[in-house]
Amino acid sequence: MIKSKAMILGLVGLMVTGAIFFATNRVYAQDTETHPDIVSAFAQKFGLPKDQVQSFFDEFRSQRKMHIMQNMQARFEDRLSRLVTEGKITSDQKSAILNEINSLKVKHNLDSLNTMSLTDRKKALQSFSLDLKSWAKSQGINVSLLRFGMWHHF
Repeated sequence: MIKSKAMILGLVGLMVTGAIFFATNRVYAQDTETHPDIVSAFAQKFGLPKDQVQSFFDEFRSQRKMHIMQNMQARFEDRLSRLVTEGKITSDQKSAILNEINSLKVKHNLDSLNTMSLTDRKKALQSFSLDLKSWAKSQGINVSLLRFGMWHHF
């Protein structure tokens, strides 16, 4: 049972780490424009207003990010479904994991990481991590089994 709990937490940690990695793609960007040099070059080359090209790049980035997040979520849910099929977790555990992650994402406003300052982002991620660990404890899951992947953002 401990092995399946470790696997569950490993998967949860991997998903959260991936989500945060992709959500923070603008961590160090202070400029509100995406690739200002390429935007200017496209605008000049094709005789378009720079703000129109910038808008296109922003929309493309947003759609790409949404697609990546949807694919990550689908792969994670497929993995949990396989674990249920293999008898390593129950369908109730699968639902609880998905519900808790979604609840914590909303609670800590993780969809807005791009707009937060570095300090606020760090606080949100630390708080998210503490809440996830508390939840694991409340479920009787050994907190030392929590693994968040190689980036350790939490």
